[in-house]
Amino acid sequence: MSKRDGYKPDLIAVIDGQARREFAWGTDDCLMHTAEAVAVVLDEPAKVTDVAAKYRGRYKTLAGSYRMLKRDGFDGPLDLVASLFAEIHHSEAVDGDIGAKLENGHWGFGVICGAFFYVTTPNGAGILPRSHSQKTFRVE
Repeated sequence: MSKRDGYKPDLIAVIDGQARREFAWGTDDCLMHTAEAVAVVLDEPAKVTDVAAKYRGRYKTLAGSYRMLKRDGFDGPLDLVASLFAEIHHSEAVDGDIGAKLENGHWGFGVICGAFFYVTTPNGAGILPRSHSQKTFRVE
């Protein structure tokens, strides 16, 4: 898979739409929003690139997400993301790449666009400098 030409307007629309939705585990959390962004970036049909399809709507708590991932052999969401995408330094990230940040002992995810790292938290959407991404993954 690779990034499709002209994806940036769709990526911005996804980020904007996510900021308007209320946080909900399993449907509107950081992992689901990141997967949604990945789907509009890649040059494949969304049904192929929805990397979270197996988990979407199937958990309602943070603990539930970890239980599901453990059943599939992952230590947590970071392990899942790292199994799908190559880790890079945040300075190498381009629009549509994934950022990860450790908060309260758990990894949260977002998408890199421009100079920023767009995240989703239980307290709402956030915009951080891309350098706040402690781990970054190339989407391709």
